[in-house]
Amino acid sequence: MITAVVGMTLGAASFVGVQATTPTPTALSCLVMDLDSGRILYGKNINSRRYPASTTKIMTGLLLAENTQPSDILRAPSDIEKVTGSSLHMKPGEEITAEDMLYGLMLRSANDGAHTTALHVSGSVTAFARKMNERAKEAGAKNTTFYTPHGLPHDKHMTTAYDMAMITRDALKNPRFAEAVSTFQRTITRSINQEDTLLETTNKTMEFDASSKGVKTGWTNAAGRCFVGMNDRNGLRLLTVILKSKDWVADQQNIIEWGFKTFETRSIVPTGIALGTIPVKEGELAEVEFATQNGLAALASEYDIAKAKVFPVTKELTAPIEEGQDLGIAKVIFPDGTTHEIKIQAKEAVPRKAIFLSSFGTPAGMMVLMMGLGSIAYKIRQRRIR
Repeated sequence: MITAVVGMTLGAASFVGVQATTPTPTALSCLVMDLDSGRILYGKNINSRRYPASTTKIMTGLLLAENTQPSDILRAPSDIEKVTGSSLHMKPGEEITAEDMLYGLMLRSANDGAHTTALHVSGSVTAFARKMNERAKEAGAKNTTFYTPHGLPHDKHMTTAYDMAMITRDALKNPRFAEAVSTFQRTITRSINQEDTLLETTNKTMEFDASSKGVKTGWTNAAGRCFVGMNDRNGLRLLTVILKSKDWVADQQNIIEWGFKTFETRSIVPTGIALGTIPVKEGELAEVEFATQNGLAALASEYDIAKAKVFPVTKELTAPIEEGQDLGIAKVIFPDGTTHEIKIQAKEAVPRKAIFLSSFGTPAGMMVLMMGLGSIAYKIRQRRIR
C-alpha cells in the first residue's frame, strides 16, 4: 500500500501548496548543486553542450594536483610565448614549482601555465587531452570533450553545466586543489620573471561574499561569461555552474542567494509519527499502522516537505505482528525524485486469527465449510426419518 504524506502528517501544514520560486539568470545553462549529496537543486539546460572557456582549467588544475608533488619543478617549453590570452608571461626554460603553478592556473588563469602543465604531465597537449577526457568520465561527466588544457577556442572543446559540476565536485575533494581555488591572493617564486609574482583571483565574488570558496571564471567570445563557484554557509556547501552568461556575477548572486534562501537542513519526519498502513494476511485486522523508528533530517525546501510521499518497501505482512516490531524501511520521496530511507515499526499489535476461523477465510475454505455443514445436516435428517 502506498501512502502519501503531506501537510500535517509531516508536521508542515503551513507548507502545503508552497511552490518555491525559481531564479531568473541570463546564462543559457546553469545549475545549483548540493556539493555533499550531489542533488541538483536548480537547473537550466544542464545537459546542453557549450564552450567552457577557462573553466576548463578546473580539470587541468585537478590533473596537476593529482600527478605532481608540490615541490616538483615545471619548465616552460620553447614555444611558450606563442600561447595567447591570460598569462604568467613565462619565458622559455622558466621554472616554477607545481604548487605555484596550481595557483597560477586557478588564480591568474594562466594559459601558458596550462600549456606547460599539459607537457609536464603527459608529454603533449594531445595526450593530456586524452587524460582530461578519461578523468572527466571518472568524475561522472557524460557529454564532455576536452581538446585543450586552457579552454582557448576550439570547435569540439565542449562540456555541459552538469558535467562541469561533476568534475568540480571531484576536484574539490583534492585538498591542494580546494586550498588553491579558495585563495584570494598569493605570491609565487619564479626562476626568470621576478616582476610578476603576485597573483590575485579573477573571482570577483570573493571580494564581497565571505562564503565564496572559489572556483573558476572563464570567458571567450564564443563561450560568453562562464563561472563555476562553491559557497559554504554554516556547513551547507552549494556548487554553481554558469555557462554563456551576459553577467556572471549577477547570475551567480541570483542563483546562490536563491539556493541558500530556499534550502536548509530540515526535520522531514519526526520519530514515532504514524505514516500509513500495510496490509496484513491472516490477522484479526486487515492492515497495520506503521510509524518511524527514528527521525529524518535532510536538505529540503518547504515545497519538498509539503509534497513528499512515503512508500513502505514491505508491501504485505503476515500476522501475528507485535507492537513495535521492526517492519523494515520506507522511502521518503521528494517531488524531484530525491529519495531518503527511514526505518519503520508496527504502531500496534495484530494477533493472528483463530486457527479454525482462519482455515475457512478463503473462498475454497468457505466451500469446504459449507459442504461439511450440508453433510451434517443431511445425516441429521436421515436419523429423524428412521
